[in-house]
Amino acid sequence: LDDKNLSGLKLRGVDLRGAHLNGCNLRKADLKGADLRDARLRQADLRKVVLDEADLSGADLRRAKLDGASLKKAKLKKTKGL
Repeated sequence: LDDKNLSGLKLRGVDLRGAHLNGCNLRKADLKGADLRDARLRQADLRKVVLDEADLSGADLRRAKLDGASLKKAKLKKTKGL
């Protein structure tokens, strides 16, 4: 992605499988039900993001900021960094 500022966007159910989102600002974004399998989210700002029911299987969350993030019923199988 060229624009790394995705804060506050409504991205419910979006398919971001394998997306390169390292360092992205997703603060307060709504990613409920999103497919983030194998996504690269190293050092991403995920503070107060909604990841309820999202699939983060195999995602790389190392050094991501997750303060206040909601992960209700999220799939976290083989997620790195949690």
